[in-house]
Amino acid sequence: AASEYCNRTFTKMSESPHESSGPSAIIRLGSTEGCDNGGTLVSKYVNQPLALPGVTTIFTYIVNVENIEKNSQRLEVLKDVLPQGGFLFCNGTTQGDPLQSCDAPMYKLVADNADPSDPNTFTDTTGFTSLADPALTYNAVADRWELIWDDGWGMTQAGMSQDTLIMRFQAEFTPIASGSFYNEIFVDVSCSVPSVLKTAPNDVSSQADYCASYSWPTGGSLVPTYDVRSETDSSNGWGNITVGSGSGRLESWHVESN
Repeated sequence: AASEYCNRTFTKMSESPHESSGPSAIIRLGSTEGCDNGGTLVSKYVNQPLALPGVTTIFTYIVNVENIEKNSQRLEVLKDVLPQGGFLFCNGTTQGDPLQSCDAPMYKLVADNADPSDPNTFTDTTGFTSLADPALTYNAVADRWELIWDDGWGMTQAGMSQDTLIMRFQAEFTPIASGSFYNEIFVDVSCSVPSVLKTAPNDVSSQADYCASYSWPTGGSLVPTYDVRSETDSSNGWGNITVGSGSGRLESWHVESN
């Protein structure tokens, strides 16, 4: 009989949601789409992979949430975690640098996933509806901002015309150190928990645990390293520099020594 089969992997996290899961390795027989207790697939993309040191950069993010459940689902919460090191949610001039202007967050419900290889994916806002700003929470230990949306979008069953939510928002970043900066998002939906998991050892009995989907670290941006080193009898110094074109100015922007 025509059907679709999905596998799901659980990773025990230190904080709620404890089991962040994502259906994968889908096997489809015939034309039927959707898995029993399939949940969602979630991914996050960024429009550009590079930020230059000392320069404020506006990033456009696309969040893609696909329903692969045989039934319709309700998105309860989206928690987006911006990268560490100074990434800020940006909407107009209300957050972050007042000299920067960003688009309001927006979303649409569609049939097809976002295509990160198409540059129009990040610039075309046709069909999008504006969203209110998310609730913002700063995690001082991780040095990261968390963005919480809880609008409760309804997604049709897998294979239907509105089985995918696409969200678009922007953030700003002024690098003060080189490195790789990755993005993550958690999604909680109103799916059901398979009975076999409720009776297993270390059971996954709550809807919040089982139905949470996680993007894994994706949509990364890189701040390049310009390495210089200076040595004296008493100290070593490492730093990163930018070279100004035209003026011939050599500017040190991040130096550590010991």
